[in-house]
Amino acid sequence: MDERMIWDLPKIQEVHKLKAGTGEKKKSYAILAASAGIFLIALSLSGFFLVQIIGRMNLSANQNLLTSSKVISEGLHNKISLDRELLFTLANMLASEQESAVGETLQGYAKSTDFFHFTYVNMDGEGINSDGNSVHVSDLPFEELALSTGKDGLSAPYYGASGRLQITYQSPVRKDEKQIGAIYADRIINDYNLPTLFTFNNGEGFAYVVDSGGNYIIESRGTAEQPDIYSYLAMQGNSGAVQDTLRQVIREGISGTLVVKNENQKSLLGFLPLDAPEGSYLITMIPRAVLQRESTPIIIMLYTMFAFLLLGAVAIANLV
Repeated sequence: MDERMIWDLPKIQEVHKLKAGTGEKKKSYAILAASAGIFLIALSLSGFFLVQIIGRMNLSANQNLLTSSKVISEGLHNKISLDRELLFTLANMLASEQESAVGETLQGYAKSTDFFHFTYVNMDGEGINSDGNSVHVSDLPFEELALSTGKDGLSAPYYGASGRLQITYQSPVRKDEKQIGAIYADRIINDYNLPTLFTFNNGEGFAYVVDSGGNYIIESRGTAEQPDIYSYLAMQGNSGAVQDTLRQVIREGISGTLVVKNENQKSLLGFLPLDAPEGSYLITMIPRAVLQRESTPIIIMLYTMFAFLLLGAVAIANLV
């Protein structure tokens, strides 16, 4: 054998090893690149689904709050309707009584119902109240409807003899299909603020009613410190933009939800127009975490999976 060939044999073997190593290295790079691609696809998909699921959970929280708001609204509407029916019953009773007995009947109703004061006037505008005092329709401290138009109605909230915010139910009194007078029943409006009606989610959510200017009509937790909803939101650290948005939706008479800060946590504020009192709005508020409580483990699991995928992608990127 040629001495030169024997001398070059180790070099030839080294070249083969280098070629084999290069091939294996290329194969490793290909596997790492494929793995990185798969991780990136998985990371992108998990991120997409995470965003979608969180969006749906937020939407579900908004819908749940509006559902609670509608339940409260219907409950308040039912109580107002029952009071109207009570006043219609009284109007029918007064139609069959002598005018001299009206004062005594009004006193009995004031003692046995949730109305604290009644007033009756005849077609001349003269009448009597449940305190036994003579009255004239021009002395009534609210916009009168029943005598002047022959229609029943509910006054706007006002401060009257009770010294508290009150409303007055009005109904015409008819005999033989002819109007002979009108009856008015006063009620303190905050008496409607029953815990079973104006709280929800085991007391973690609460509601109140405001007028078109945001002033409280029916109060709830925290409202006594501020005269209106806008002052309350400002006190809780909400921006002017949040307050302006709420003003706008109340002006437009629409319903929906807003994300606000309340008691140092992110909360949802629901707003829903009410039929009565006219121009009023139901405001509901609850921490968003409460509405998403059942979904929290799912969100944590998704975030954990996303984090592991992200770490895996970074590790593969460093290897490549």
